[in-house]
Amino acid sequence: MKKYNRTQNAKRNIFFGVLNRIITQLLPFCIRTVIIYTLGEHYLGVSGLFTSVLQVLNLSELGFGSAMVYSMYRPIAEEDTDKICALLNLYKKVYRIIGMAVFVFGFSLLPFIPRLVKAGYPEDINLYIIYVIYLFNTAISYLLYAYKGSLLSAHQRNDIENIISLIMSALQYGIQIVILILCKNYYLYIIIMPIVTVVTNLVRSKIVDRKYPQYTCRGVLEKSVLVDIVKRVSSLFGHQLAYTLINSADNIVISAYLGLTMVAVYNNYYLVLTAVISFISIIISSITAGIGNSMVIETVDKNKRDLKKFSLLMHWLVGWCSICLFCLYQPFIRLWMGKRMLLSVDTVFLLVFYFYISEIRRIINTFKNAAGMWWVDKFKPYVVVFADIVLDIILVQLTGVNGVIIASIISVLFIYIPWETNVFFKYYFKESSAPYYWELLKKCTVFALTGIFTFIICNVVQNEGIYGLLLRAGICVIVPNTVLLILYHNTAEFKGLLDLLKGR
Repeated sequence: MKKYNRTQNAKRNIFFGVLNRIITQLLPFCIRTVIIYTLGEHYLGVSGLFTSVLQVLNLSELGFGSAMVYSMYRPIAEEDTDKICALLNLYKKVYRIIGMAVFVFGFSLLPFIPRLVKAGYPEDINLYIIYVIYLFNTAISYLLYAYKGSLLSAHQRNDIENIISLIMSALQYGIQIVILILCKNYYLYIIIMPIVTVVTNLVRSKIVDRKYPQYTCRGVLEKSVLVDIVKRVSSLFGHQLAYTLINSADNIVISAYLGLTMVAVYNNYYLVLTAVISFISIIISSITAGIGNSMVIETVDKNKRDLKKFSLLMHWLVGWCSICLFCLYQPFIRLWMGKRMLLSVDTVFLLVFYFYISEIRRIINTFKNAAGMWWVDKFKPYVVVFADIVLDIILVQLTGVNGVIIASIISVLFIYIPWETNVFFKYYFKESSAPYYWELLKKCTVFALTGIFTFIICNVVQNEGIYGLLLRAGICVIVPNTVLLILYHNTAEFKGLLDLLKGR
């Protein structure tokens, strides 16, 4: 079997992923700032609402892409070109069907669009036209060669995808900023999105064709392989449903009950959160294919040791990011958008807590997905969706925006984490998950105490300007990482991470 240099691939993917995220997360901040000062916050609310609605439409993908990438791990390791071509052929056909389904279902929602907005919206725009442009941008991404991206993911070449994204995103945001400043026209601003989507897909297609000329859309899969894919997709649909609704329903519920202005304010905070999550996702996506390759060719004991190493890495990274968010959120938003766009401190705490618990669960979920174990917890997503939507609607009327965040926290803390952890240990390691929970509790306690200590030191800084923000940022970099280094530098997991970074 073909064994990849997983460490080298992960390092390359992380480097270009970070570079891409710096550009693609910095420019949206610029875009939102320009929109606020040229058009107003209601336009930000419209963007956030339609983005969330169309994320729900993306459920038609059913998680098919993840299932296809997983199905390619073994034939790539075995250099079975014919099977990869047959998989690609199936992927192409399914994505074309999905693209058309998005169009059809998207248009069927047109009569309901105004009902999703509680308060008024800008008088100089037509909600239907704006929605159709967003819809076209979503659907065309499936119809134009999107399936070829699976080859890059399965071969651990996310760096190529990141380079494409970096260049095209910089081009898109640059043009949009110029349009907003010179024309102040929202229609021209959003029409750039589908144009760039088309160009991006064409560029990706050409690059994949040159890099992997041996793979073409041909052949038919054996019935047993199709049955396996259908089984995985049927399981992934629920996971995709839960992920999408938990991340998209919040904006829809906030818009319907609290109005577009609150959507805009909430999304300013969520944009920061998303930026941090996207950097963590670089690491997750960079190691997933390597973990998948390891699941195929390595022993269970080896994968268990890897889980411990990556668990420490994720706790350290997520814990540090949580500390930074809680200490820097308010001074950053105040400096960026002004005091009128601030949420309360308790809302900030809830957001950071939600970020922490939702991100620490990703390491178990990453191993479970890399092993293709979507079937073992197939009922979990439906329980999560029901609980989250019911709690969203009830709690938003009782406590406002805090209720929406609390609903997500309950879903993650009491359904996601225990369910995923228990089934993974039961069906893969075939042992109790109790020791893992004990380690999880100890690490969470360490990071909570470290966060309180850092927050107290940050509160000594009284300057609310840029210098105060930079000083707090310096404290957040030095204090928690020094404490964590002292506590963990002699552990086997930390030493294992160092060996991994050195390529051993």
